[in-house]
Amino acid sequence: MNKFIFTIAIIFAFLFLSCNKSNKEGKTITNNNDSIISSTAVEYAKNFTIKQNENYNILKVFNPWQGAKNVEYKYYLSNKKLENHSSNVIITPVKKVVCLSTTHVGFLDLLGKTNSIVGISGSNFIYNKAMQERIEKGEIVDVGYEQNLNIELIISLKPDVVFVYGVQANIVSKITELEKLGIKVVIVAEYLEVEPLGKAEWLKFFAQFYEQNEFAQTEFDTIAKKYNELTRLVVNSKNKPGILTNIPYQGVWYIPGGNSYFAKLISDAGGEFLWKQNNRKDSYPLGFEAIFLKQKQAKYLINPSSTNSINEILKIEPRLKNFECIKNKYIYNNNLRTKKNGANDFWESGVVKPDVILKDLITIFYPNSNKNKTLYYYKKIE
Repeated sequence: MNKFIFTIAIIFAFLFLSCNKSNKEGKTITNNNDSIISSTAVEYAKNFTIKQNENYNILKVFNPWQGAKNVEYKYYLSNKKLENHSSNVIITPVKKVVCLSTTHVGFLDLLGKTNSIVGISGSNFIYNKAMQERIEKGEIVDVGYEQNLNIELIISLKPDVVFVYGVQANIVSKITELEKLGIKVVIVAEYLEVEPLGKAEWLKFFAQFYEQNEFAQTEFDTIAKKYNELTRLVVNSKNKPGILTNIPYQGVWYIPGGNSYFAKLISDAGGEFLWKQNNRKDSYPLGFEAIFLKQKQAKYLINPSSTNSINEILKIEPRLKNFECIKNKYIYNNNLRTKKNGANDFWESGVVKPDVILKDLITIFYPNSNKNKTLYYYKKIE
C-alpha cells in the first residue's frame, strides 16, 4: 500500500538499533569499536549514512518518522558471523525479505531483487507485473499493515529482514513485540527526503543488503546525471508557469510545504509553485477561499487526487469550475500507470525514477521542450 495515503504498515527494529543520544522513542545500544576505514558517498539524502570497516558495514538512519529529533538507528551488515556482534548483525546477502511499502519494491526491482520478497503489505496495491504474478501464485503473501500486521505470518516466513517505515513514534509497542520474537527489522526513511535525488539515493542503502554496492552507485550516478541535465534546460526560463497542486479532500485542501518533495520537483521543472514561500516540508491544510485568491496565478493544476476527468473533479468540488486552469483544461495527473485495484506505479517505481518524473513535468510546463510530448507517469485530464 503506498505511502501517499499513509496506510502502510509501521514497525521497526530488533536489528541492532542504536541512538547516539538516549531517547524515550528509540532503543539505545552503544558500541565503541566501530573503527571506520571508508565511507560510501551520500550526496543528496539526509536520513542515512554508510560506513565500512574491515569486518562489517555500518548503516545509520536518522529521525525516521515525522517529528523525530535526535533519533538514530544503527545496523551492522556482514557476510560472516562476528563474535562480538553475533545477535546484532544482518548476514548478507539477504535471501528473504518482507517489505511494508511499495516504494521498497521500486528499489528492489531496480536492483533485480524482487524475487527475494516473500511478504508485502497491501499486496493488492502492487503495480509490478512480476510481483503480481508471484502474489497470485502464493509465493508472496500479504502480511497486513499498521496495527493489523500478522506477526505470526511474518515469523513463519523466516525473513532475513523486514523493511518498514514509521510515520509516528507510537509504533514502539510493535517494535518491542518484534524484538522479543527475534525478528530483524530495518527502518527506511526515504519518504522523508525532500530532494527527489535524495529519495532515489536510498538505492545505495538497499544495495548494502544484497552486496550490490557498485551496481547501485553506477545506477544512481546515471539517474542523477539525467536529472541534473534536465534541470539545466529550464533553470533560466522566464515567465515560469504558476502551479497549483491537489484538490480538496473532505472540504480541506492539502498543499505541499514550500520545502517539500513536490515543491522541489516543481521548481526543478521550471514551475512556479504558488506556496513556495512556506518553508514546511509536510503538507498542510488551507481553506477553499485561500486557494481561490491565488488560483488565477496558476496555469496548471497537477495531481488532482485519483481523478481521471474534469467531471470527476467537479463532483468532488463544483466550485472548481471557476478556476482558470480548469476552464483551460490545463490539468495533469500522475496516474497514467495505474491498475483497477488502485495500484499506481508513480508511488512504486517513481521513487527511483525522479529523472523520468522531472521529464514529465518539464514536458507539461514547457510543451515545446519535448517534440513527441510523450509522458510516462502523467496524463492530461479532460
